[in-house]
Amino acid sequence: MQIAIVGLGSILMGDDGVGPYCLEMLAKPVAQRLSPHDPSLEDALLTADFVGEGPREVVLVGVIPTKVEMGTELSPEVEAAVPAICSKVLESLVQWGVQPQERQGGTTDVWWSRFDA
Repeated sequence: MQIAIVGLGSILMGDDGVGPYCLEMLAKPVAQRLSPHDPSLEDALLTADFVGEGPREVVLVGVIPTKVEMGTELSPEVEAAVPAICSKVLESLVQWGVQPQERQGGTTDVWWSRFDA
């Protein structure tokens, strides 16, 4: 079974970057990013299904943004929701029989936040 964790959103638009932010909080080796230039999630899933490689199951975990404007920082409200989002992703993996390992030396520093200062 193949499992992909995809973080949607633009790191340049504040809270819209919560998907990539959560990927950074989880584990980089299993993360895939979609750029703002990639197709919509629906288009990507339909295309994969059309060529016979669509997933059997999709779990979406989301958050309602407080601000979507130029900038790389998450709002305090969305940043506070990150642990719950990551927990839900990990819970889904466990339900699929995957036992996630705790990330060693984890940090909340994401590379793109260094450009906001």
